[in-house]
Amino acid sequence: MQIVFRADAGIEMGTGHVMRCLTVADRLAQNGHHCHFITRDRPGHMGAQITARGHGVSLLPTADMKMGWLGVSEEADAAATLATLGDPPVDWIVTDNYGIGATWERRARQGARRILAIDDLVDRKHDCDLLLDQTLGRVAADYAGLVPDGATCLVGAGMALLRPRFAQLRETLPRRRPGLVRRLLVSLGGSDATNLTSDVIEAIDRSSWPGGISAQIVLGGSNPWIDVVSERVAQSPWPMEVIVDTPDMADLMAGADLAIGTAGTTSWERCCLGLPTIVLVAAENQRQIAAALVAAGAAISLEISDNLPEDLATGLSALTGDVAALSAMSQRASALVDGLGCEQVVLAMENMS
Repeated sequence: MQIVFRADAGIEMGTGHVMRCLTVADRLAQNGHHCHFITRDRPGHMGAQITARGHGVSLLPTADMKMGWLGVSEEADAAATLATLGDPPVDWIVTDNYGIGATWERRARQGARRILAIDDLVDRKHDCDLLLDQTLGRVAADYAGLVPDGATCLVGAGMALLRPRFAQLRETLPRRRPGLVRRLLVSLGGSDATNLTSDVIEAIDRSSWPGGISAQIVLGGSNPWIDVVSERVAQSPWPMEVIVDTPDMADLMAGADLAIGTAGTTSWERCCLGLPTIVLVAAENQRQIAAALVAAGAAISLEISDNLPEDLATGLSALTGDVAALSAMSQRASALVDGLGCEQVVLAMENMS
């Protein structure tokens, strides 16, 4: 099959949309399918990372983010995408952009036999054959009237798009037996445009850590604060390591006792490996995910405010020795995601082609 992904990344919008599409593309490529990405040329667009994974990439011209997620109208973006596709029609177009809805998808059908829409907002109509929403608690009925009759909806955290390594580690690692927190993992998204990471490091420095603590600070290559964070880490009284563009996030999560992260797509990775987490809401679209994780007992959530370092330090000091709370959080998180969602998505695409 020939599959085209229309997804964007950038310093302002983060990397999550492209990253989850890459997970699907990698799995499709393993089955012998050809994948190509079409993305906007903006700072942090991830074109190099896409080609490094063996996929083709075409850059659309830079656009004004003040005009929304696409930077242009749906009609204009769809036309540019079709012009890039060429002829004949591809088997699938996969869309993952909050600015893309039914208007874009109807136009794009001129160049694709099938359309997969990846979404998690439930705020607009889609003209798609397959819809994926990996939000915890989501049910197919939520999309009633928003997708065509006969469209297949794959929904819920069980559909989370995780790389195979997560499922492998889930099966081979012994079940977590939380004790005192000794190793902390900090990962606040691929770009962290507002430098929340430095506030988190300050909170770690203020916290009480019986027996000591080490921390791994994971940053994306598009993060504009790498030098600032590295300098901040060097000043910490605790041993800390800055890791940029890690290919081994699953192993880092498996080796950690507690994580601090945003309520984005990495939430499902942490759940799969039963990693207790304090989640920070870094964008409005993450608020529902954070609330669902808290309701399921899989995480603790903190609001981002001017008092974040102090509030987070208080929470960390209380949690680090609370073995019962850490154990319960780990078990409840692990029950939500088995790591096999990508397999189900790829199988659905192949069966529908």
